[in-house]
Amino acid sequence: MPRYLVIFLGVGLFFSIMHTGCVGNDQKQLDTLSYEMKKLSLSFNQCNPDSPDCSHISYNYPVFNGNNAAADSLNAIINLLLGVSGKNTLAKTQETFLSEYALFVKQNPESNQVWLSQTNINVPFQSSNIVCIGVNMYDFTGGAHGLYSQIYSCYDRKKNRVITIKDLFNQANYQKLLAVAEKNFRAQKSLNDTADLENAGFWFKDNTFHLNDNFVITNNGVDWLFNPYEVASYADGMIVISLDKSEIQPLLNQDFSSIWD
Repeated sequence: MPRYLVIFLGVGLFFSIMHTGCVGNDQKQLDTLSYEMKKLSLSFNQCNPDSPDCSHISYNYPVFNGNNAAADSLNAIINLLLGVSGKNTLAKTQETFLSEYALFVKQNPESNQVWLSQTNINVPFQSSNIVCIGVNMYDFTGGAHGLYSQIYSCYDRKKNRVITIKDLFNQANYQKLLAVAEKNFRAQKSLNDTADLENAGFWFKDNTFHLNDNFVITNNGVDWLFNPYEVASYADGMIVISLDKSEIQPLLNQDFSSIWD
């Protein structure tokens, strides 16, 4: 299973657990959360990470400041995204990666193969009630090419939980959203309104277009992203469907109707 799918499932499980035991909705919210960016990297035999023949692993990630439930939850989910659990610290996750590479080198002394693992986490959107986190990952441990992916999680500070597409739209409005998004997708891929998706090389379940929970709120609207191998081949790359807030805002549930106010 691709690493981004493991992380995506873990994020949902984490927030469903957190939601059962966190502060109530009447907690006073700060305007936005402050954070500072951190970097942690480790290279094999202390080689220079900028060198093309240096195996290394690196993390760039935000640490949210403040003694409040939102900052605590977001820092915990970032640790989860980086593989931290129990006694498995940030440093340990990197040491494990390079230990596996050292074993590979020992078993394949003639190989010049380089391993890379890079995770960059940013904060693409914040409002008084919503924080979105973006995770960009690239891994190469052999094969024809590396694996890259981008996942997003948007967090509701009022309810202390991850926001899903079902939180944003009721069933009737979701169907209206699908119609707009599919039109956008077909235009991108030069497909007419009746072109069969499977025959065109796409892998949507039941051969029917859908949207996923991998979305990010932006200042201009909402972007949905499908990673390589999710609904198309690696050669198709990432598929991004960007919808303007003017198309989305009339369809939003009342709790989220003021995202851009």
